[in-house]
Amino acid sequence: MYSCYAHIQPNLLKSHGRDFCRFLFIGLNDNTPKERIRAGIADLFFANHKPFQVINSLEKQLEESERRIQNKQHTAHTTSIVMTLHLSALGLNKIQQQHWCSPSEHTFFNKGMKDQFVSKALSDPHPTEWESPYRQPIDLLIEIASDTLSSLDDFEQKLTFFLLQKGIGHIQFVEQGKKLYWGKDAIEPFGFKDNITTPTFFKKKIGHTPIYQKNEATKLNIILDKRGGSFLVFRKLEQDVLAFNEKVHYLSRRLAIPISLAEAQIMGRFKDGTPLDLSDKPGVLETEVSRKTFDEDYKTGYSGDLKGLRCPLHAHVRRANPRSDRSCIIKHLKYDPNRELDRDVIGVIVRRGIPYENPGVSQGLLFLCYQASIDTQFVAIQQEWSNNGHQPDCESDSEFSKMSIGLDPIAGQYRNVPSYRKNIWNKSWGVKNERAKNRVELEVDFTDLVYLKGGAFLYTPSIPDLMSLYPKKPNATV
Repeated sequence: MYSCYAHIQPNLLKSHGRDFCRFLFIGLNDNTPKERIRAGIADLFFANHKPFQVINSLEKQLEESERRIQNKQHTAHTTSIVMTLHLSALGLNKIQQQHWCSPSEHTFFNKGMKDQFVSKALSDPHPTEWESPYRQPIDLLIEIASDTLSSLDDFEQKLTFFLLQKGIGHIQFVEQGKKLYWGKDAIEPFGFKDNITTPTFFKKKIGHTPIYQKNEATKLNIILDKRGGSFLVFRKLEQDVLAFNEKVHYLSRRLAIPISLAEAQIMGRFKDGTPLDLSDKPGVLETEVSRKTFDEDYKTGYSGDLKGLRCPLHAHVRRANPRSDRSCIIKHLKYDPNRELDRDVIGVIVRRGIPYENPGVSQGLLFLCYQASIDTQFVAIQQEWSNNGHQPDCESDSEFSKMSIGLDPIAGQYRNVPSYRKNIWNKSWGVKNERAKNRVELEVDFTDLVYLKGGAFLYTPSIPDLMSLYPKKPNATV
């Protein structure tokens, strides 16, 4: 596994932190020789691209971050472009680099998100219902990010010209992402503080230097495969904000609880990020003491709230990351039986999503997550937790482990998973008396609250693998 920062693309181990993103979906030319396409892709990634300052490695990303922290007047961050390159299984086949991804270990990636087996396994809307651009084959995805829209506009034009000039392919369609803010906090379209619990691989050291240091507690095999690459899940998720607010107000009235507590019972935390298993009101993370309590609680999981008396068992952040023994779902996963699975990695993803908005039409999240294996990480979350109406069966002899708790209100696919619609809601926070007056089993229809409009599975190669796309020079003769 590569650990050298110069070998890893940006935005994987550390978020690029930019306010604006463009996702350029590209179809590779079928009539262009494979060698020319391979060299063209390498040229696109490694070219100087003057006058733009392009950040295309983790090493460059960290160097710029340190300069910016040490010198707050440093302005390069506002105009630089962070670029990351991804290939689908179809794209890898076109450039004859299928060996980068083992078929036996990466079933979902090789089949693709539009495949009937994959669509059924994830309970997704049928691909015929997706937005039309996503119904066509996708070979290559280039993500570019900046803090200025003008820089993105100019760089997109440069890449468009580059693709045509080299005869590599053409841009099929473009998605645009823009961060939303509530004060200084980045939020998702429903208004909740975003990207709180995604794994971190670096931490700022208190003091002057070094600014960044490796976080040894976080394993790199969460995100990197043996080649130093990573697998990307891209999903365009439309969010019905009006319907969400209607559900919140209904729960507030039905349970006779504050609106903020109703929101938290859906998401699993308050809008400011305060976990519901830690507090019955927002604002708890404002002190260092409470942050330490939260960090310690996060490591131990929901051990103090096993029956969901504080944070309901169905709550999104709890379903998407139960923080419990993941060995209980190994038997359900479709994977190569000869491959040894790391229990601490199963169902763990690194989120890098960004909101999008078409004013007056739709809004939602361009969901991105990285992992070493789609089969045992993203799929485990969606199939075994969000779409599963039962408590994870870690203790097969436990009656509690078999109880119905309902689907994940945010990520659960209600339309395609008709059973397990009822969730158990709390009228009082943390009350140990489980009489009916404190807990209510109630069906709330969350169908299409978050709706998949299209997506793709992609591979993010290591920089040495991208460099290998250049034609090999013949050996010199004496």
